[in-house]
Parts: sequence; structure tokens; C-alpha cells
Amino acid sequence: MIKEKELKLSLSKGDYQSLLNTLQEGKEVVQVNHYFDTTNFDLKNQNMTLRIRYEHELYQLTLKVKTNSQNSVVFSNEFNYDITPDQYNQSLLSSNFVTSLLGEEAKEILSISNIKLGDIGYLGKLENVRISLKGFKETLFQIDKTRYPHDNIEYELEIEDIEDVDIILNYLKENYRIKGLQSQGSKYSRFIKYLNTNVSEK
Repeated sequence: MIKEKELKLSLSKGDYQSLLNTLQEGKEVVQVNHYFDTTNFDLKNQNMTLRIRYEHELYQLTLKVKTNSQNSVVFSNEFNYDITPDQYNQSLLSSNFVTSLLGEEAKEILSISNIKLGDIGYLGKLENVRISLKGFKETLFQIDKTRYPHDNIEYELEIEDIEDVDIILNYLKENYRIKGLQSQGSKYSRFIKYLNTNVSEK
């Protein structure tokens, strides 16, 4: 299990461009997140995310459990499992296969939460372009452009293992005029929102 601590800030398109234009050249990766839940969204309703992420020819299954949030910082526990291309393909084709790849600790969390493994199925995917740049005092800024269902696009800044949130927020405001609005939920919760709206908000 990995304990994660992330600052998540929603960006306007202008904020996004400002960061890219003024920070040093960064590393770009394309991530594809595939999400799984019950038809009643039991995982989402209990602040959990079950996903497979495809990045750089690698596949990773993750159960992410949010434990707290404070001042735009999200705390969560992650259970990560590297999987093969065949397991990835079978997970998308067979509705119950993905849960067989989880470890016992992750399965126990779902059981305690009264979520039946057999009720979990595949919902869909999103594509995220992530650019990692060095920002304030060598802090790694992860700047995301995410395409949600029905071609809805959002921009976001993520900083992991952050120590002093106020210093970073003031730095963004003073140097880039970014106000630092807290992201409205996880990427998964926004995926569900756009999946259900069936309309673009562009």
C-alpha cells in the first residue's frame, strides 16, 4: 500500500498555457485510465476508484481509497498491481475478471465496504496528457489536460508529497496570477459526471 498526498488545483485554459509557456521544458506522457465500478457506483459513493492505467507500454491496476481532504490536498491509500497486456485486454472484455487481479488487502477493503466483487464491471476510459515540469524550488508540477466523455476537456495541476500548501498557492498567484481553485472531485468522479451528462460543456 502507498500513502498518497496530493495538491489538486483546477486550471483554466489560460492558466494551463501560462504554466507551460513560462516553466522549463518538461516531459510529456499520455495516460489512458480505464474505470470499473458497480452499476450503482458503489465505489465512487465510498470515495474509491478502481482503474487500470496504460502508460509507456505498461499496465497498472489500482484501487485508490480517499481517506481525507484539506485545503486542496487529498490524502489517499493506493493498492497498485502491475498486470500483463493479456490481463489488461481480458479485463476490458470480461466484466468480472479485473477483480481477480486484486490482492487480498484490496479485496478485503471492498468486502468490508459491502461491495461485491461480482457486481463490478467496466465503465469506460479517459485520456490524459500529463506534462511534468520543475516549478517552485524544484517542486515537480504535473500539469494535466484531460479529455473526458463527450469531448469535455479539463485542465489541472497536481503536486505530490507537498509540505507547505500556502507557499505554493502564493507562488502560483504572484507569478502566474493563478488563484488555485480546488479541483471538483477526483478525475473518476468527473468522468462519471460527464459520462452521465451526454453533452459537451465546451
